Amino acid sequence: MSDATEPRHIPRWERAAQSKLRAAERREIARAEREAERAKVKADRAALREAERAAKPQRRTKAPAPHVPFSGRTPVGQVPLRPGATLFGEMVAYMESLRIPEGPLIGQQWKLLGYQIEALKALCDPDVRRIIISIPRKSGKSAFAAALMLATVAGPLARINSQVYSAARSRDQASLVFNLAVKISNLTPWLREEIRYTESRKVIKGLRYNVEYRALSADAQRAHGLSPVFVIHDELGQVKGQGDELYDALETAFGAQEAPKSLIISTQAAEDTDLLSTLLDDAISSGDSRTKVILYAADLNADAHSEAVWKRCHPAYGLFRNPAEFKEASDRAKRLPSAELSFRRYYLNQRIVGGTGFCTPAVWRSNAGTVVTDLFTDGRPVFGGLDLSAKQDLTALVLTTEDNEGNAHCLVRSWTPANTLIERATRDRAPYIAWRDMGLLTVITGNSVDLDYVVQDVSKMTENMNLSSVAYDRWRIVEFQRAMQRHGLELPLKPVGQGYRDMSPRIEAVTELLLNERVRHGGHPVLTYAASSATLTRDPAGNVKVDKSRPSCRIDPLVAMIMAVGEMRISEPDAGLPFVI
Repeated sequence: MSDATEPRHIPRWERAAQSKLRAAERREIARAEREAERAKVKADRAALREAERAAKPQRRTKAPAPHVPFSGRTPVGQVPLRPGATLFGEMVAYMESLRIPEGPLIGQQWKLLGYQIEALKALCDPDVRRIIISIPRKSGKSAFAAALMLATVAGPLARINSQVYSAARSRDQASLVFNLAVKISNLTPWLREEIRYTESRKVIKGLRYNVEYRALSADAQRAHGLSPVFVIHDELGQVKGQGDELYDALETAFGAQEAPKSLIISTQAAEDTDLLSTLLDDAISSGDSRTKVILYAADLNADAHSEAVWKRCHPAYGLFRNPAEFKEASDRAKRLPSAELSFRRYYLNQRIVGGTGFCTPAVWRSNAGTVVTDLFTDGRPVFGGLDLSAKQDLTALVLTTEDNEGNAHCLVRSWTPANTLIERATRDRAPYIAWRDMGLLTVITGNSVDLDYVVQDVSKMTENMNLSSVAYDRWRIVEFQRAMQRHGLELPLKPVGQGYRDMSPRIEAVTELLLNERVRHGGHPVLTYAASSATLTRDPAGNVKVDKSRPSCRIDPLVAMIMAVGEMRISEPDAGLPFVI
């Protein structure tokens, strides 16, 4: 037998397994080679980029910009400008590309007036929050407001996904800006593709930036919950009194916006105590840099019928404001006193109160000199006027005395109940809350004026004064006298009727002093409000008395002043006797 080992027979299944194993090994080797090749390529590319970076000069890295306040930068969402352009330049180009919507220049390209250029500069100034434009009628106010609205919806002032509103006192007035904007778009071909409007809802939508404009009338409930970036208050001079719910609702809706703007555009209000007048006077007197005032108005002492005055106060005179019609209105005003009031207010933009007022605003302001309080305690005679109102109105005491030059100085104190104060402020169109906070109006806890509180206040106020007499209206005087008895107060009370016979000579005495600028009332806001709310009525004999210009007015402080100053000027010495029960 041979020692050599015979080869072992390998079964087919084993040969197949060995073949699969070898194939797997080859695949693994190939995969490893590919991975190695990829890693090498990646490393080579990284080395190449690093070499290129090292070969280039080093650039200075820019630190991330810190957050800064708005002033000096573009607000969030603002449409970007073209390279090298300024917002003011873009606005001028945009406005002058629009077409005039109506009037003798209808269809022509816009030519900016002086006040409009001033307004555009203010709108483009990031530090200006509010623009107040007060100009005479027929100066293109509403058309200009409509064009500015379009600039915030589909122009350089547009902000992405923002809201724009215009507000007015009536539905017709509110739709005026909307209607003019639609006319401008219909006459300006390129603008038609930029906006869509809904006539029934008075809504205009800017398609490119998704900006929505809506016209609002005096329905303040609709104004709550809004978040505008731009609001136009059209003809705010129509608001009577110092408060307006729609204005307040819109002006307080800007809280979530960066650099919002509001535009007030209107002729002047009639009275100093109306909302527009207070806003204008505050902006001018305070020098507030956040408010831009553009005022075109004739001086109250200027010749109302001089063409030179017309040109100065009316920015559109001789352009699209017809001089012949202006002259005709002036001639009519010369013939008819009632027409002169309208001419001065609407053509010359002066504050003129209609009707037969107690005193013109100019005369009243000329007597707003400082009240010297030391005069009341140096021993000279002091006279008073006391008007006890209904339980939920104003009760007023005015004390007056003469200085060595014969000027009548007036101290004013007014009381009112605390309950329903907010409701009465709205009803009377008077800022009772602000006066209370400023210490100008004493608010007594409760539903009615507590005469015991008033008596104690009067006692402190008149201490160390040489009271000669205190004229009073007979209304509620018995209750007041009983309160005086309870607190041991003695006052030289003297009754004065409120009819024509007693009031006419006192009003004439006060009027004479006012016309000669010999009253010093210090511009007391409560007394000023009462004076602006009063009107004069006459009997057939020509005697006068004061009355309310409207039922919600309060004239109690003025009545007290007339009684006090009249008592000082026309009463007999020692006419008032101390009241003692």
